[in-house]
Amino acid sequence: MRESEEFKQSGYTAQKQIVFGAIVKMYLHIWPGIFSRYPNWAKQYCLYIDLNSGPGRYDDDEIGSPLVFLEAISKTRLEYHAMLYESNQKDAPSLIENVRAYRAYADVYAEDNANVLYRLTKRNERQYGMVYADPSNAQLPVKVLDGSA
Repeated sequence: MRESEEFKQSGYTAQKQIVFGAIVKMYLHIWPGIFSRYPNWAKQYCLYIDLNSGPGRYDDDEIGSPLVFLEAISKTRLEYHAMLYESNQKDAPSLIENVRAYRAYADVYAEDNANVLYRLTKRNERQYGMVYADPSNAQLPVKVLDGSA
């Protein structure tokens, strides 16, 4: 379990991950239709941004949001890129290791998520994707994300 002054895993975490997994699967089911309907509007891959990734897996072996996404997309043929942010320097190495186990196409940023817009605009391309932000009491870069829409 991830224990820090900033975050504590709650009794609702398992239920929350189940619901998040269902949402991810729904989007992964919808994206191929969007790609075929608008083939030239954007790159034909899914961009997943997790603003507060955590360690990826907790001491009770429960998986966190980045691994929920990676498990779901690994069962599809969709191409993807994941941008995983974790500002807690104690959790970032665990996140890197847990993501590596999936052989994922993911970048792990052991830093505050405020740099997300810089990285998105540097790519200079239209992208389909999803941004996940949890815990809900975290400071979100709303102005940054609004500028990327």
